[in-house]
Amino acid sequence: GLNLVRTIVQAHGGRVSVESKVGQGSAFTLHLPALTEPLIQPRVVAVTASN
Repeated sequence: GLNLVRTIVQAHGGRVSVESKVGQGSAFTLHLPALTEPLIQPRVVAVTASN
């Protein structure tokens, strides 16, 4: 499971980090790049209503 997550995150230009504490467990953090604008422009559809 974790290898699949790492592969997907890396494919999106990110990385996975882990911090472990003995007796407390591990915390996994996903780092993904932020987009300044959408990759795909949203499509605007006009809807008209009539009675």
